[in-house]
Amino acid sequence: MTVVENPRVPPGVGEWQLGPEPLVEIGVLNGEAPYQLFRVADAARLRDGRIVVINGGTNELRVYGADGGHLATWGGEGEGPGEFLLMQSLVRWPGDSLAVWDSDGSLARLVRLAEPLRPLSAAAWEAELQRRIAEVPEQARAGIRALWDRVPRPDTLPAISTVVHDAADHLWIRGFVFAATDTSARWIVLDPSGQAVASLDLPAGMEVYDIGTDYLVGVVRDDLDVERVQVWPLRRGS
Repeated sequence: MTVVENPRVPPGVGEWQLGPEPLVEIGVLNGEAPYQLFRVADAARLRDGRIVVINGGTNELRVYGADGGHLATWGGEGEGPGEFLLMQSLVRWPGDSLAVWDSDGSLARLVRLAEPLRPLSAAAWEAELQRRIAEVPEQARAGIRALWDRVPRPDTLPAISTVVHDAADHLWIRGFVFAATDTSARWIVLDPSGQAVASLDLPAGMEVYDIGTDYLVGVVRDDLDVERVQVWPLRRGS
């Protein structure tokens, strides 16, 4: 097993960044059914620019053109041929083939990042509780409060929350996002050897699913909880 040590990565190293606006955006509050998204579980961009989305709310694979126009819908909820009970992720196969896949692996490399842990104050802990309470019906709020009060408050937040593998064999590591207070999420990019080569800030609420050599596919939610799949241009530093 190889151990790779990284010193603390300063913000902005590598000068990687997204473009000023998305190339494509899919998702509406009101409109045709193929464009209404619910519980998006994964999304990927194919070599020809088509975008495939797992719409978990209907257990469908939805296919959109490079311009975001709906092309096809595959699957649906059920146990019959071509139907799904629970789709969670897409795995890219050779060419433009995709599969829903679970895989196991053994530990080959351990990468350490010298990133300081953020303290978790009582005020921030309470703010997170209030955020969660606001999202549930009033009759359920007392139960949420009672459950929360039984959980010991940790002194620090976790270090990371998400790891994504990109088309250039880099690993993107997202720092832990505390929803009650964070408006952005810091990502650190490791090259194939495990060395940190870049860092950049993305919106805290963006879920990143697919990263190519010059694009990034993510899902965001607005104030009305409408989900939108976005394809952003990505500029990698030297």
